[in-house]
Order: sequence, then C-alpha cells, then structure tokens
Amino acid sequence: MIDECRFQFGDLVFAKVKDFPFWPARIDCVRLSSYKNGVQSDEPGSSTFWPVFFYGTRERLWINDRSLLPFEANRKELGNASTLKSFRQAMVEAFTKPLVDFQFKDISTKPQLEKMNAWLDGRTEEKEKTGWDEIVSESSDPSDDADSDMETDIGHELHETENVFIKITDLEVDDSFGVMFDRPLYGRVISKTKKQVKAQFYNRATLTSNEYHCRNAQCHVIPVDQQGFIFYHYDKKYVDYEEGHGGKRIMKMLTHEHDDVDQEWEKWNIHVMKFFNST
Repeated sequence: MIDECRFQFGDLVFAKVKDFPFWPARIDCVRLSSYKNGVQSDEPGSSTFWPVFFYGTRERLWINDRSLLPFEANRKELGNASTLKSFRQAMVEAFTKPLVDFQFKDISTKPQLEKMNAWLDGRTEEKEKTGWDEIVSESSDPSDDADSDMETDIGHELHETENVFIKITDLEVDDSFGVMFDRPLYGRVISKTKKQVKAQFYNRATLTSNEYHCRNAQCHVIPVDQQGFIFYHYDKKYVDYEEGHGGKRIMKMLTHEHDDVDQEWEKWNIHVMKFFNST
C-alpha cells in the first residue's frame, strides 16, 4: 500500500514533465489549495499536485506526486546519467544553492526556521516573495506547459517504434497497460487496430495492493504517436475484470501488486531519461 504522503515542503526531488527526463527540483512553500486546475486540500496526500521549482531553468510548475522521486535515494542513478551542460548546471545549483529563490532565506538560522515552521503550521502567511507570487493565480497544469512550451522534435521521436519502451502492437484486447501523461493512467484494452488502442481507465484502489476501480464507462483512444508514454503491459491471463456493487468495475492484478507497477513506471522513466540524454 502506498504511503498517503511521500513528500513535504522544502524537499529536494527529481521531477518529471511529459516528454522530458527527470530534473533536479525542489518542493516550494506554496499553499496546496492555490492549485487552480482542480480542487485540493492544503493537506498533502498520495495524488497531490505540488508546487515545484526546477533548478537551473528556474521554471515553476505544479507537478503530481506520481511524477516526483526523492532526490537523495535516486541521486546516484538519475543525477549522474546526463552529460548535458544544462542538466549538470542544474545539479550543481541543487547542491550549492539549494535555497535559491526559496520562501525562507536561511533555515539553518533559528529565526528563519521558526518562521518556516510557523508557515507550515498555518500560524502565519509571512514569507519571502518569490516567482510563485506572480504565477500562483495562473493555470499551471504540467501537461499544458509541456505541450505548449516544451514540445520538441525529439519528443516526437520518443514515440517511434525503435525508441519506445512498449510498442502499441504488443497490446491485445483485455490486456492491462499503463500510460503516463500528467499522471499515470491504468487501463484495459477494449479494442485495437494497427494505429491505436481504445482503453478504459481505472483509478488505483488505496485500500488494496492489487485492485483498480472504475465507475465511468467512457473509453479513450491512445494512438500510435503516443505509444512512447506506455510504461507497463500485463497479458490478460494475469488480470481479472469484475463487476462490483453499484456498477463499479474492478481490474484486479492476479500476479502483480501496486509496487510492481511502480517499478515498471520507474524503469520507463529511466528509459525516457536515457533516450533524451543520448539525442
């Protein structure tokens, strides 16, 4: 079972935006309820969109919890995988100036630490002005930003058959697969052609280790030019589909748990990162 909250304000992380590899970043001190593309509480949970500051580029985006990885635990693998000058500069900044443009100047001092703790406890809104104050009222969906500002020719090459992690032709009707857009989606193949699959997507059940639930019968098409976003594929013999109470549809993994799917997701992220670093 996944922890309800993996991160906290001020954490260093590796953050993922569609069509780009993981990047060194930091979770900033911005009220979670400021997120404008959906309603969320100020209390973080497993599907929280966090205010993320990217080192080097100084970009600020709202990023879903599922698109973040802890910095220190992944530093050896993700931090040394790129030779791009911009990436190396970002890593250097993360180590040498971790609090650059942060809401609290020097939390190693008692006054600043107390000031930050007061903000975290909700006792005050006092903090340094940063770039977030200018954009917090704007729409900051990471998928929109990736499409409008960060799309590249390399991004299109990611979906070519020789570069993908899983080919769309590998999927068969009733197989289970995952696709990563601004958040991971877990689906069942309803029908397929050579150029696309039609899928029904489920939400991960938090009270079980292997179930996904769905109440919406709407189907979605994944075309071949998005196949680079597919991060796992399980044959239908390893999946069971059931009808629950009140019209609830259940997708149950017979031999895999949520942690197994998460491992496939991390493998896919590393695959994407290495692809971009090699181009």
